[in-house]
Amino acid sequence: MSTKLIGDKRELTIGTRLDNYSSLDRGFHLSFRARLLLNLTENNSVTFFAGSFAENPSSNILEPYQALVQASLNQLRPITSYLYSASFDRGDVSLSLYKKSIKNLPSPTPDFERVSGGNYKIAPGFLTMKPEGAADFSGAAFSI
Repeated sequence: MSTKLIGDKRELTIGTRLDNYSSLDRGFHLSFRARLLLNLTENNSVTFFAGSFAENPSSNILEPYQALVQASLNQLRPITSYLYSASFDRGDVSLSLYKKSIKNLPSPTPDFERVSGGNYKIAPGFLTMKPEGAADFSGAAFSI
């Protein structure tokens, strides 16, 4: 991370990070972060933030799915989040707007060519995890 003052009232922070998840398909991920702080007055400021983050899909998956995730690690990619926000602060009062997108979430994926292993049993490999899930969030926060 590197922070640079731009004049008396502005501060820019930027950074990058390289993650390596060796057990995953395409396990390298380059993340970036940038924050611009504008001090409008002694008590008022505006902050803009943009960044990406990566995490191992096996770290935050609910327990019922852990066996599928662990068995499919070599087919998964790092879960990637992109966050954008803007905040206005006036003393102890803060108003923030944000948007977050998450990509490469592990999703249970059936292989219907392997549906039957005979005797009405599901064949091994019928259900795997693939990095096909996504989610988008946006909202606002207000605090006093």
